[in-house]
Amino acid sequence: MILQILGAAGAGKSTLGTLMARQTGLPLLHADFYRWQDDQFEQMRPISVRRAMLAQDMACRPSFLLDGGLSSWLPEGLLQPDLLLLVRCPQKTRMERLAQRERRERPERQERRARPARQVQRERPERPERLERRVRPVRQAQ
Repeated sequence: MILQILGAAGAGKSTLGTLMARQTGLPLLHADFYRWQDDQFEQMRPISVRRAMLAQDMACRPSFLLDGGLSSWLPEGLLQPDLLLLVRCPQKTRMERLAQRERRERPERQERRARPARQVQRERPERPERLERRVRPVRQAQ
């Protein structure tokens, strides 16, 4: 079984994935691990390396939880989750969580990131229809 958790940054994907991994015993894979070479999220891995890493992990783990999206770099059909979960959260809450995370995990970057984060905090309506166009139904819920 492959269960993929999707949502915007700060929505709670990793928190939900961690709780679900504890409850189910399934390994939790993080999409960011494949995308980024460093903990500062500044150096992206080449797409060929990401694909090879994911293919290796999928070969070793027939069942897993996946935190995040891969559709921008993964060929269609390579990952076929049995269940997709979309985590939604108000934008204001997400921005507060992201600011807290930034202060906690990367205090040295606080000043550099402070101005752009404030500019993004304006309210924008969520647009789930954009996600619906990109994610094809895996199977109907029963």
